[in-house]
Amino acid sequence: MKRVLVINSMVAHSHVGITAQLPVFTQAGIEATVLPCGLFSANLAFPQTAVSDASQWLIAALKQYERMAVSFDGICIGMLGKKEVIFSLLPYLHLHASAIKVIDPVFADHGVYYRGFDETYVQALSQLIPYFDVMTPNMSEACFLMGENPKELFAWQTLLKKMAGRFQIQVVITGVQLDEDQSHLYILYGDEKQAQTIKIPKEQDYCGAGDVFSALLCRELIEGKRMGEAVASAVFTLQGLFADALKKQRDPLMGLPLYEKAPFLDEG
Repeated sequence: MKRVLVINSMVAHSHVGITAQLPVFTQAGIEATVLPCGLFSANLAFPQTAVSDASQWLIAALKQYERMAVSFDGICIGMLGKKEVIFSLLPYLHLHASAIKVIDPVFADHGVYYRGFDETYVQALSQLIPYFDVMTPNMSEACFLMGENPKELFAWQTLLKKMAGRFQIQVVITGVQLDEDQSHLYILYGDEKQAQTIKIPKEQDYCGAGDVFSALLCRELIEGKRMGEAVASAVFTLQGLFADALKKQRDPLMGLPLYEKAPFLDEG
């Protein structure tokens, strides 16, 4: 059985962070070891969310796994929370050079940082990113990582190639508005030489959708698919989950309905 290490927030109320990613792997028969960076009573879109920091526990767990020589076929990273966690991951990634490593740099959206994040976090995260194979930022995170203003319009394909060149990594930018068609968005992916696009219908803004996408992409890569095929498969599955959520009239704040019967989740 293949094994993946998942590091992200653990959100109790709503399918965000680890709660959103775990079924993506388990329904595909991939054993997931999950390490929360923190415990959240609900996702940060809700007011007055109670948060408990787990960074020191996370760092201790990584050291234990190193002593135990635990190996992983994939590493899927989301929110890390503290710069100390970022620095503790650097030597750990060296031990898993052959693993598929995907990072969703969770720290911003809609042109602003999430609570508790700032440019110093981005600077620290920038040191970690080159050790990964794929990064899946949203538009805001892509801009902040490249020192750009997310509220301005860009040649997004050029930005993607510059980002891929700077970090020497495959990049997937999600939720990009490339034209005046307000009914669709684009997913851009590629490397420093070329950028490709997938046009998708603009659905409700479901919390945790980025977590689901990065987990789907990591899953497809662990199972041996090439980058273009893996992106297309992850997008197809995500669109099926969006359709299922809309049919069930699910509250977007609660995320996608992953623990109900999700007919698209095990398709790829």
